[in-house]
Amino acid sequence: MTAADNASLVAFFSQLAVKRWLVPGLHVRPLVAELFLTENCNLRCKSCNCWLENTKGELTTDEWKNVLRQLIALKIHGVTGEYIRQIRAAGLQPTPDELMAFRIHHVTADYINELKQTGLRNLKAQDLVALRIHGAETAWIRQIQALGYANLSVDNIVALRIHGVTPEFIRDAQSHGLKDLSLDKLIQLKQLGILKTSAITFI
Repeated sequence: MTAADNASLVAFFSQLAVKRWLVPGLHVRPLVAELFLTENCNLRCKSCNCWLENTKGELTTDEWKNVLRQLIALKIHGVTGEYIRQIRAAGLQPTPDELMAFRIHHVTADYINELKQTGLRNLKAQDLVALRIHGAETAWIRQIQALGYANLSVDNIVALRIHGVTPEFIRDAQSHGLKDLSLDKLIQLKQLGILKTSAITFI
């Protein structure tokens, strides 16, 4: 081992010691992924009886290759053990592909918890990614809710974002006497590009 390797190991185990004894929440980046390909042993040691057991249903070679591909992809996208724990603590159990999508689109545990505080429940991975893709920040959602649209769904929010319906636009419409409009009517109003009741015919 080189001096750099030794220094890396010292730093790693020092961080583990700090995490164990002083700062349990400290994130320590793992050095390796240890994989146990099988529990079946082809040795016949007299001092051990593990070879007497025969575990069934272990992963195939192709399945292990897929595990390795996922580990590499997770590493590339910066998915750490701490990140996974935070997402799970927020109530989700995402797949590796979903975790990578979360990292790509900046879905964090804080974002998930903030969305829940707006009243959104039973959020799925694709919902979170869609909200992030369309730039739905929680402050924006709360502004829409405060204007009389409390019971928003993910589909509602995405549709409003796609069609450019903003809190400012809703306030402008309401100032012209267009109050209590459905979300569909708001979108139609935005598409028409005018805010005069005399010039609007809703379908």
